[in-house]
Amino acid sequence: MERELADTTNTLTKKSEELWKTFLDTFDRDWTDTLNKEKAYQQLINLRMQPGQLDEYILTFERLAGIAGWDKDAPGTIEFFKKGLPPSLYRACLMRETIPQNMADWQKTAKQRPSISNSLSSDQELETLDPPRTLDIAAPKHKTPMLWMSTPPPPSPSRSFLMKNANST
Repeated sequence: MERELADTTNTLTKKSEELWKTFLDTFDRDWTDTLNKEKAYQQLINLRMQPGQLDEYILTFERLAGIAGWDKDAPGTIEFFKKGLPPSLYRACLMRETIPQNMADWQKTAKQRPSISNSLSSDQELETLDPPRTLDIAAPKHKTPMLWMSTPPPPSPSRSFLMKNANST
């Protein structure tokens, strides 16, 4: 039995990687702030992109999401990311031909708008630079003309008729 104990203790030396890994894990567990996840979550709730700071927003969001232990492509994580974008940039991302599906797509799409996202000062600016897409919906084809299309509107009453009616009341 003593021999088995000696064998296991001999493998752990001052230079042993396993020893230091165990030490660091134990140290982190015992001495790190236990409220880190909660603090990161609270900061994520309040995180909003400031005009012209898309890269800073992305970096801060990724750092806080990592501390909170969130999966990068989880639907809730993506929703929080979208919520922090200015409404105009969010709409611009949605107006693309393909709507972003994961976090990498959202970040890439937002970054493709550098001139807009970096100079954003209001939602009105973006609306003038990026008009919304229109859907190409063809009108149904009718075999017979519709009555409202083929009959002219009724004639409007003349001015003299209106004056006579106004005086008689």
